Amino acid sequence: MSRDDDSEAYVMWTTIPMLTWLFPFAGHVGITYSNGKSTDFLGSNFVNKGKLGFGKPIYRYKIKISPEEVEKYNKAIDKNVEIYNRKIHTLIGTNCHSYVCDILNDCGYLNGGWSQAKLVRKIMFEGEIINRKYLWKHWLPPFIIYGGVILLICLTLL
Repeated sequence: MSRDDDSEAYVMWTTIPMLTWLFPFAGHVGITYSNGKSTDFLGSNFVNKGKLGFGKPIYRYKIKISPEEVEKYNKAIDKNVEIYNRKIHTLIGTNCHSYVCDILNDCGYLNGGWSQAKLVRKIMFEGEIINRKYLWKHWLPPFIIYGGVILLICLTLL
C-alpha cells in the first residue's frame, strides 16, 4: 500500500445503550469517507451523515487506502448509501454492521470477505481507542450489571 497519511477513512464504533450494557461487544458502527465525513445506517430507509447516530465514537479502525483507491472507496460508500436508504433495518441481518461490511466488500478492502464477526474483531482488537474518558461509557455499565449478578449469586450461596 502507498502512504495513507491524507486519508481520514475509518470504521467508527460506539455503544448502544442497554444492548451494549448486556453484550459489551455489541455496538453501533459507521464508516467515514476518505475526508473524514461519517455515515451510518441508523434505521429503516435512513443512512445518517455527519456524525454517528448513537453518539461520539469510542473506538476506530483505520481503513488504509492508497491515493489510487480513494475514488473507488468513496464510490462504494455512495453506492451503499443509495442502497441502504431503501432497506429495512433488522437487529441481526440488515444493520449498521452489514452496511459497513458491504462497503468494505464493494471496494475490495483487504481482498473482501468482510462479515459482521470479522468487523467487530478488527475494531476491538486492531482498532484504537479514540478518547479514554469515553471508555467508562462502554465498560462501566456491563461491569456493574455483571458484577451485581456475581455478587447476588455469591450472597445467595453463603
